[in-house]
Amino acid sequence: MNRSTSVVLGRDIRIMCGVKTIGAIEVTFQWSRYVVPIVSNNHVQITRTESMDRLSHTSDMKGYLKITGAQYSDSGLYTCQIVGSKKIIAVKNVILKVKGKKNMFMYSVVVKKIKERPKPPRIVTRLQTFSRASRKLHEFASSYDWFSVLSMSFVIGQRDYR
Repeated sequence: MNRSTSVVLGRDIRIMCGVKTIGAIEVTFQWSRYVVPIVSNNHVQITRTESMDRLSHTSDMKGYLKITGAQYSDSGLYTCQIVGSKKIIAVKNVILKVKGKKNMFMYSVVVKKIKERPKPPRIVTRLQTFSRASRKLHEFASSYDWFSVLSMSFVIGQRDYR
């Protein structure tokens, strides 16, 4: 059965899976996302803990997957396979949802075509590629060597993803 959990955009989350064993069995925790094995890096860390009860000869072993600064791309199905003696002892599936607000940045630019290079005091710019810039602005500006920026407006806000 799949368990579902969520994290706020930009926050850290730690997912745990564990097993109790009797005796000294070597256990490994294999984490994957959509069946692709996960390797520890700066964004995702895999750790484990082990505590042993000498009286009852049992071990409590836990594997952890920690995601630092969760992003929307971290949403998905995570699987922890607990392997001991070359056999899968247990499997835990977790569906992770990243929720929260994403910053939104929009802009508009009004330009005027100029036939010749302007005199120095006038503010003029050559077209620089902006990410997600309007294709029409690019087509317009690329047909002229120079253009003057008449006005610019920016909207910075947040979009809610829930």
